[in-house]
Amino acid sequence: MVKQKNKKFYGKEWKKIRKEIIEKRGKRCEMCGRTEKEIWLTVHHKNRDPSDNREENLMVLCPRCHFIMEKRINLGYENNPNQLKLF
Repeated sequence: MVKQKNKKFYGKEWKKIRKEIIEKRGKRCEMCGRTEKEIWLTVHHKNRDPSDNREENLMVLCPRCHFIMEKRINLGYENNPNQLKLF
């Protein structure tokens, strides 16, 4: 869920975009495979720019995997996709 103070960064179409990308990606986390029926799904911006809603910049994640992805980025592992396997 987008915090009220951050809504301006996501754009007016964010809810629609979020729903469409989750649907298009099979309603499941792209990292662990958990489904929308099991857990709430989020959409991660790979380049961390919430205004960049190009499909190739978006990734459907469950909250756990989204947290892990953010940690990877903060620790400097964003350029090594295999590093995630350590978590």
